[in-house]
Formats: sequence, C-alpha cells, structure tokens
Amino acid sequence: MEGEDPGQSSTQGLGAQRPSWMDSMMTELSQRMESVLQPIHCIVNDISPHLTTLEQNVAHMDIGWKKEVAALKEVLKGVATSAELFPLTERVVLIKEHLRQSVTF
Repeated sequence: MEGEDPGQSSTQGLGAQRPSWMDSMMTELSQRMESVLQPIHCIVNDISPHLTTLEQNVAHMDIGWKKEVAALKEVLKGVATSAELFPLTERVVLIKEHLRQSVTF
C-alpha cells in the first residue's frame, strides 16, 4: 500500500465497519439506559404538577404571613403610641418592686 499514511492504515478498517459484538453491546447499553430512564421520566412527570401546586401554596402562605405581620405591626404601633402604655409600664415596675421586696423578706 504505497503512498498511504502509516498512521491511518490501522484505523481505517474500524471506522468503516464496527464488529458485531460492538453493535450488540451498544444495543444492550441503549436498552439498559432506556429501562433506567423510563421510570425516572415517569416520576418527574408525576411530581411536576405537585411541585407547581406546592410553589403556589407557598407563595399564598407567604402573602398571608406578610399580611399577618403587617397587621401585627400596626397593632404594636398602636400599643406603643397608646396613652395606656405609660400606666402599664408603671404598674409593671410596681409589681417588680413588690416581688423584689417579697423575696427579700
């Protein structure tokens, strides 16, 4: 085989035709991969709508919690500015003093 590149002569035969054992191995590998991927594909398809529903529920809960927190902040703001806060604070101080005196006796 004159004029042929010596580095190519050994690989040309394999590139043109694969041995039958390689074809059967590739077929078996493809079947095994399909047998593994098919159940995974089914699981993903089954879970997908549930995940969407869960995401929506979490978003609704988040909105609900934000509303709840905002309402509580308003209530606390009202308490902090209320005229009742000072007398309640004085009363707590008196109760603490009474408890302190009770413990010392």
